[in-house]
Amino acid sequence: MRFEATQTKGFSENLNQTNTNNYIKLFPTAYVTYVPNENNTFSLNYSRRIRRPGFDYLNPFVIKTSPYYYSEGNPYLKPSIIDNFEFSFIRNQKWVNSVYFSQVSDFGQELSIIDYVTNVTRSTPLNYADTYQIGFSTSYNFNKWSWWNSFTGFNLNHQNVKSKTDFINSIEGYNGYIYTNNDFTINHTKTLFLGLNYGLQLPGRYQIFNISTLHILDVSVKVLTLNKKLAFTIVGEDLLNAQKPLISYQSNGIKTNAKSYSDTRGFRISLSYKFGNQKIQSKQSNFGNEEERNRAN
Repeated sequence: MRFEATQTKGFSENLNQTNTNNYIKLFPTAYVTYVPNENNTFSLNYSRRIRRPGFDYLNPFVIKTSPYYYSEGNPYLKPSIIDNFEFSFIRNQKWVNSVYFSQVSDFGQELSIIDYVTNVTRSTPLNYADTYQIGFSTSYNFNKWSWWNSFTGFNLNHQNVKSKTDFINSIEGYNGYIYTNNDFTINHTKTLFLGLNYGLQLPGRYQIFNISTLHILDVSVKVLTLNKKLAFTIVGEDLLNAQKPLISYQSNGIKTNAKSYSDTRGFRISLSYKFGNQKIQSKQSNFGNEEERNRAN
């Protein structure tokens, strides 16, 4: 059980306005695991998390980029509370199946609200909905052969968005994606390696947005020389340059289509060398509270 008390205070000089928040939240976490034998594991877990808005979302300062578009923050934006339930079945430590349910209260996101009379668009973050998601995921780690290790999975979920504002309608739909990560050992001396990773986002719905198909392909080659002390690696990222989804949604009764383009294709080359005696290994301590330590960092 985690207990958090939050106090915030923000002052807008141009509006001569001070906004404060003061709230207390409890965040329980529970895990139950049942292991009937060495081949099967069942687990059930529940957790509650919080997603606080960033400073740029809270700042009420108005930025005008054209006569027909401006953006502003929302000092009254509340944090989102996330409740997660998950039931998992693991077979032979290789095949993982999960059924999950997630609820987000006061989901907050930046929306573009169009005034159909003036054609002026106001972009501002709002706690516009409570969202519900139920889904199934499965993944399998294939390592039957020493020269090939593969981790492949599929995720399918149904999302229901219950609107809390007149600007957005309540809506629901499906979302799914497939991925496979593969590592190949090319030769018997284990000095040449090939990596092949592919992910496919199926057309579907994320929150209020309809998103078209997008996919990504990464390829890497690694070579070890000089008694495996010198490593040369070249990585090709997003080789298909396919991060160009078509995104559509409705706001204030007006449909908006946006073509998103993120140029992430590129290449990385790295060279590393290991010095010293490779038989000496350092001891790593486990403090038992890694999750809380990572949150603090």
